[in-house]
Amino acid sequence: METEEGSTAYLDCVQNFEWFFSQQFCTVNLFFVDFPFVAFLIGLGIPFVTWLIQKLVSWLIDSRRQISGNWLLVIFEDNKPTKFDLYKLRQRRYSVTGTIRRLLSLEDQEQTKRRYGFVGYSDGGSLIYSFWPESKVTSSFGSCTLKLSENAEATYSGLYTRPFGVARAIRKGQTASIILTRSPEKVRELIGGLEQTKQEFVWRKTFGLFGREKL
Repeated sequence: METEEGSTAYLDCVQNFEWFFSQQFCTVNLFFVDFPFVAFLIGLGIPFVTWLIQKLVSWLIDSRRQISGNWLLVIFEDNKPTKFDLYKLRQRRYSVTGTIRRLLSLEDQEQTKRRYGFVGYSDGGSLIYSFWPESKVTSSFGSCTLKLSENAEATYSGLYTRPFGVARAIRKGQTASIILTRSPEKVRELIGGLEQTKQEFVWRKTFGLFGREKL
């Protein structure tokens, strides 16, 4: 008897829910019939809202990746930091893409205008990538291999390999040491030998004008 009463109550609940849902659906349907323009606007807006949500979710996922964001890369010549590049990277799974901008070169001020494309791979503990100039005037390109440093936070160190046979590789050597970091402490260390105005410029470009970290 209790089982039959329970089953009856359950069926009544389901039927009431179905009735309520059908009534609400009819109300919405009548509203759209009376105001077709509103239905048209909603129909146009749904794909945009869906696209916007997808982009937001994608951005939230990318922002939590270890490599995504702004980085400062320093190239060493004769054990001295000579070039400072701003890396803007985006990581999706193990793939990394982005752009490179030469912020400062102690060898040639004209190099500050250089821009490069970037594509690479990272598993978090290592980063391998190649880059190429966006302008035909710029001839430098190559590949880099870095590993996550155990001694500094958010810092990779490794080698930049110049293409075989190019004049610069013959003159400077086939490889150069590089450090990629977004650690404020490490950036301070790397730019410490620069003039104050150059320090401020590199710092501002790396962390933003309104960045939380101060030089």
